[in-house]
Amino acid sequence: MYGLDLLYKKTRDKTQMWKFGLEPRTIDAFLNNYSWKKLEHVGSTEYQDLYLKPIGRIMLVMEIERMIFAEKVR
Repeated sequence: MYGLDLLYKKTRDKTQMWKFGLEPRTIDAFLNNYSWKKLEHVGSTEYQDLYLKPIGRIMLVMEIERMIFAEKVR
């Protein structure tokens, strides 16, 4: 939960903000089930460094936010 237990408890029943979640180590297996192949997987720090800072965006990305770039395998 990356220290966000309280946020989860406060939002899950009211806003249904939490629709879906995976442990980072299970992403490959999950994608394989749907014939997808992971090309890139970055966490909050890497996302800021690779995508936000180069375009001059200053914003926080929570540790729980991850970015997966994948392609469909035929």
